Amino acid sequence: LILPFVSLAREKMFHLQGVLREAGIRVEGFMGSQAPAGGLKSADVGVATIEKANSLINRLLEEGQISSLSCVVVDELHMLGDHSRGYLLELLLTKILYVAGDSVQIIGMSATLPNLGDLSNWLKAELYTTDFRPVPLTELIKVDRTLLDVNFKPVGVVSPSINLPQDTDNIT
Repeated sequence: LILPFVSLAREKMFHLQGVLREAGIRVEGFMGSQAPAGGLKSADVGVATIEKANSLINRLLEEGQISSLSCVVVDELHMLGDHSRGYLLELLLTKILYVAGDSVQIIGMSATLPNLGDLSNWLKAELYTTDFRPVPLTELIKVDRTLLDVNFKPVGVVSPSINLPQDTDNIT
């Protein structure tokens, strides 16, 4: 499982450890300076940041062990468009696609990808989309202090949280 940030990866690793422990599934984290002794061989599920995942893929390629992967899940796949780290995610996915082919399933997830058709073609993937939201999203528009719904009907007023003095000449 690839996540973009150490904090997200740690949170997901702890969650999966709690959920999968009783089933005897070992979940280990590869992020920052953290990596288990024995590397990927010591884990059934690895949770990694983009940089660590790229390093793990390189190691598997060097050792001829890419076939030991069965599935790679990339959460926040829209990070492909990130100007500083997107290239690395693209590179590691390209290596998996080129070397492993159909033997490794790639699952990408994002709530904000604009070019789904192009991306699914590149990944040779089935495309699944949904509008389901476990937490409802309410969209509002603020004009001055008035809140409007998406149909521009007033739904409330925002009261100022900070009262600034009217005479700003004497503020230091």
